[in-house]
Amino acid sequence: MQIALLIVWIIFFLIFSGMGFWHFSQANRNIPNVKMKKRSMQQDNSKVKVEISFAGSDIDQPLSDFINDFNKYIDIQNVSSYKAHILTAFGYWIAAATSVFSGMIQIFI
Repeated sequence: MQIALLIVWIIFFLIFSGMGFWHFSQANRNIPNVKMKKRSMQQDNSKVKVEISFAGSDIDQPLSDFINDFNKYIDIQNVSSYKAHILTAFGYWIAAATSVFSGMIQIFI
């Protein structure tokens, strides 16, 4: 009976440790920022140079502003995701340590 319970604690240790390492590895994965490409007629090597404006402002300005705001949002989400994955990894590692401790108690009592 004690061997069976010890095997259960070892299985819990392996599961919790694996999930902790997985979350730790996922912490450094980031969503890349959005980059706006220039229109073909606005490229440096374009033979024809065209400027498009609407009411005196660049036609791409609203899109550029949106991309800047969206990139700020992505940066905030990347930081939040990093912190969440790190905290989750440590939580799983604490659970793994608890399963080792429980297995030791099972052996010595």
